[in-house]
Amino acid sequence: MTDPFATAAIRSRVLDAWAASPARFREDANAEEDYAHRAYADRLVFELAQNAADAAAAVGVPGRLRFVLTGQGLYAANTGTPLMAAAVESLSHLRASTKAAGAIGRFGVGFKAVLAVTDEPAIFSKSGGVRWSLSQAAALAGELPSLAAEITRRNGAAPVMRLPFSASSDAQASMLLDAGYDTVVVLPWRDESAAAAGCELVEGLDPTLQLFLPGLVELAVDSGDQSWSLAASWEGERVTLGTRRWWVRTASGELPDQLLAARPVEDRERGGWQVAVAFLLDGADPVPLLDGADRVLRAPQPTDESLSVPALLAASVPLDTARRHAADGALTDFVLDQAAATYAGLLAAAPPRPELLDLLPTGLPAGQVDAVLRSALTTHLAATALLASAHDPSVRLRPAQAAVIEAGTASGDLTRVLAPLLPQLISADHLRRHAVLAGLGVRRLDTADVVDLVAALDQPAPWWSQLLEALAAAPDRDALRALRIPLADGRLAAGPRGLLLPVAGIDLDPLVALGLSLRAVHPDAVTERGAQLLRALGAVDADAGVLLDEPALRDAVQTSLDDEPTVDPDALAAAVLGLVAQRPQAAHVRGWLGELALRNEDGDLQGAGELLLPSAAGGRLVDLVAANAPFGVVSAELVDRYGVAALAAVGVLRTFAVVRVQDVPADAEGAGLFLDGESDWLAALDSSAPADAPPLVTELVAVRDLEWVAQDRWGAALVELAGPDLRAAVVEPARLLRADGRSIDAPSYTRWWLDTHGCVPVADEQLARPGQLRSAESGELLAGLYDVIPDLPAAAADLVAELGAVNSVEQLLRAGPTALVDLLDRLGDPGRTVARHQLRALYGPACSALAVFLDTMELPPIESVRGVVRAAGLRACAPGEAVVVDRPDLLALVGDRPVVPVALAAAFDAADVLEAPLATALSSYDVRSFAVAAGRWADVPGFAAAVERLGLVGSSVAAEVGAASYDEHERLL
Repeated sequence: MTDPFATAAIRSRVLDAWAASPARFREDANAEEDYAHRAYADRLVFELAQNAADAAAAVGVPGRLRFVLTGQGLYAANTGTPLMAAAVESLSHLRASTKAAGAIGRFGVGFKAVLAVTDEPAIFSKSGGVRWSLSQAAALAGELPSLAAEITRRNGAAPVMRLPFSASSDAQASMLLDAGYDTVVVLPWRDESAAAAGCELVEGLDPTLQLFLPGLVELAVDSGDQSWSLAASWEGERVTLGTRRWWVRTASGELPDQLLAARPVEDRERGGWQVAVAFLLDGADPVPLLDGADRVLRAPQPTDESLSVPALLAASVPLDTARRHAADGALTDFVLDQAAATYAGLLAAAPPRPELLDLLPTGLPAGQVDAVLRSALTTHLAATALLASAHDPSVRLRPAQAAVIEAGTASGDLTRVLAPLLPQLISADHLRRHAVLAGLGVRRLDTADVVDLVAALDQPAPWWSQLLEALAAAPDRDALRALRIPLADGRLAAGPRGLLLPVAGIDLDPLVALGLSLRAVHPDAVTERGAQLLRALGAVDADAGVLLDEPALRDAVQTSLDDEPTVDPDALAAAVLGLVAQRPQAAHVRGWLGELALRNEDGDLQGAGELLLPSAAGGRLVDLVAANAPFGVVSAELVDRYGVAALAAVGVLRTFAVVRVQDVPADAEGAGLFLDGESDWLAALDSSAPADAPPLVTELVAVRDLEWVAQDRWGAALVELAGPDLRAAVVEPARLLRADGRSIDAPSYTRWWLDTHGCVPVADEQLARPGQLRSAESGELLAGLYDVIPDLPAAAADLVAELGAVNSVEQLLRAGPTALVDLLDRLGDPGRTVARHQLRALYGPACSALAVFLDTMELPPIESVRGVVRAAGLRACAPGEAVVVDRPDLLALVGDRPVVPVALAAAFDAADVLEAPLATALSSYDVRSFAVAAGRWADVPGFAAAVERLGLVGSSVAAEVGAASYDEHERLL
């Protein structure tokens, strides 16, 4: 047999070396055993594939590799350069590779991986064959005397791959060579265990193997009844591998000399670095590897260095002697930095989508190598235009330039609104990768950040409506309290609190045009959803009532009659009346609207509260007031334009106006309401309470302008006051709250005014107070004392009766001190005709009713009393001239003095009230003459009956009415 590869010479040199140095034998045996059974034990498939890729690349042909599994062994057939003598020489040494620079295999030890499954490896090529054999190697080594003991110690084991032999191809190898392959590696199984391990390695080979072996375009496996192949086609950086597509980017370069100083000679001679990054593609987009992918660093063979990047990475890092881990040091860091740069560059070249961030690692590093790689990757990504602007995806942003709106800030809608103005924003879809964003340094904007960003933006109102819509879902309401809001007058308000929201049916334009700085939100800046947000933040709906409470509007109204008003009075009137016309009820209880300047029928400006509605528009007061009243008639044009309801709401008078004020002290000089005599009324209230505790009028309700009623129109005025709108203000009492917490009732202002001024038309165009009149049903005891209520409409007559007209003696006696004093004055008025029975029936009860007030109030003096004179009948006189008989026996002794006819029980009250003397208080009655003879005692006639009638008993009889008997004389003066 020919020996094309000079195997005999190789064996001879090796055996001579072993014979000369048994230690060399042990070193070769130990090293081969270490590589075959430890460092490269599971790399059989990769090493065969790597050699196949290098063989194809060496001659520039497409690399094809086929594994054939049989019961006897494994066949690995590949295309490329045939087996050469130099290769056999290299395979028979350790760490002495003859491959050219750029080849993947470069250490000269990879093929030793075949010893994991066989003791008889062989390689066949069209140029010949070579084989190795454990048994033959041990036999040859055992023939050397110096190695006999070592062979025995090793149980017959010797370095298999150091002694090559020529070989002839077997049938399976010949078939593969005939099928177009250039080299066939034959690995007979050592035993069943080796066969099982070899089959497992082949059948479980990495399906991504070809991505890092660019020259290997086909990988096939024949396993009994199953066969499959995996084709790889390269189009630039895009690789189709079977049914999957990959994006593979490679990079290479020269290593700096200072990094190679501590490396082995062969590493220094090669002097270059290579990296490759492979992303799985879904269409045109790179996607993360499946969870089951083997994420380890390839150098280029798989190492035990785990990676957390969701892609495949190969890098020519230096490895430790076990070929399992990267060697620590600056060279490894440098190559990993180049890998990170390549990785970042590939990301930058990918279509910019939020899903691109899924290709970045998260969580804790998988190890030291992974930590170095990720640190370098972060550095490169920070300088890489990786992210697409949300507004214009063609604009790429570096992470440090980019910002994303937080998910808790309604980020999607906000990004859409803000992106055209803030090009640094990226899509909110990136937020799902928040951990990656934090690692890259992307700024995350919360609600407060958004509020700050939009503060300086000058945008039209519709844009703000979109912003508010987007912010409506933001949970951080506190931050939104500083949000700037566009106002209808063009300003931006610093916060929503107190802003006025547009309301359907309320036209804000006239008010805004006045320039009153109303804080009304621009109607185009807010939708209903935005309005809900602003309400939650303190804005209020700008209904008519709210607008009327605006201080600026109130100030404008109250200065509208000034010589230099703050706004044009006519424009102000139009704005206010237009507002009130939409919601007339909103103007109620806002008395200051009466100061609004309006045009009267003469074209002059006058306060609304001083204007009357014309009778043609339903005005009733216009026909009641006197000619000298300070009222004008409102312009008919205003009536036509805004309607009666609006004008009445701002204070234009259709009828009497009612004033309502809370908590007025009764001791005040006045409430400032311009009511006629209001201070006198308050003083009267104050005098009715203890001096040290002035009461408080809890609600002052008054009808005003009564003083301007024409004298001849009071009949109609009473009808108006008796109507449902005004009657309560007239007749219901004022409630006074005393300092001790008790409440008392007092006459209302209106009742007081009507009671102290003439308001009831009587004869000769005179006016009488209601208390000066009586009803026709009041009884004959009051005839001549009071005039009967004149003929009035029923409602007016009823009101006069309720205001104090006398209906009966009983009602009169309960009417209070003023009415009682008036009654006594009338009883003593010489101009009135009063019968004796009226005096007897009224004087005593009236004085007794009035006497209870003597200790608490000062009553006016009674100027005249009417008494009974024995001979002349009834006579009026001064109270001091009359007498009140308090003992019946003195009645015959008062002479011609008028006697006030009161019952003895009321004598003392009558004397106090009328200030008239009692009979017992007159001068003593002297006996001027009497018969010398003594008199005789006799019973007083009718005494017993009188005592019984008066109900007196016991010792009180003498004190009350005198003795029951007297000393009777025939003549006594």
